[in-house]
Amino acid sequence: MKRILVIFSGISSLWYLKFLKNGFKHCFVIIEDGDGSLLLDSLSVGVNLCRINCDIDEVRNWYEDNDFRVLEVKNSDERESVGLMLGIFTCVEMVKHVIRLRKASVLTPYQLYRYMINKEIGK
Repeated sequence: MKRILVIFSGISSLWYLKFLKNGFKHCFVIIEDGDGSLLLDSLSVGVNLCRINCDIDEVRNWYEDNDFRVLEVKNSDERESVGLMLGIFTCVEMVKHVIRLRKASVLTPYQLYRYMINKEIGK
């Protein structure tokens, strides 16, 4: 099973995100991939995909050392397939697709963080 990290950031240059909770303006995923990791980030202008040539634990430590919140997804392979999910394609929707989370009421990065903690999806 590949490990998946969900990264939560308080950094954003978009004016309309100022209404979101501090520390939770944006989120994205990092997926373990062999000797490195893949970063998948939904931005307002498109999706950013890049390879990081570091072990996923090194990547996690870097983000945590730089004041990002990091949750590792537990057992995403065991959840049922997401199927059709309707909604605006935001960073939260992209993360929900990657981790196979079907929860229409989770709309903001902070709601995603709280849901993952409360349902023990992330650690």
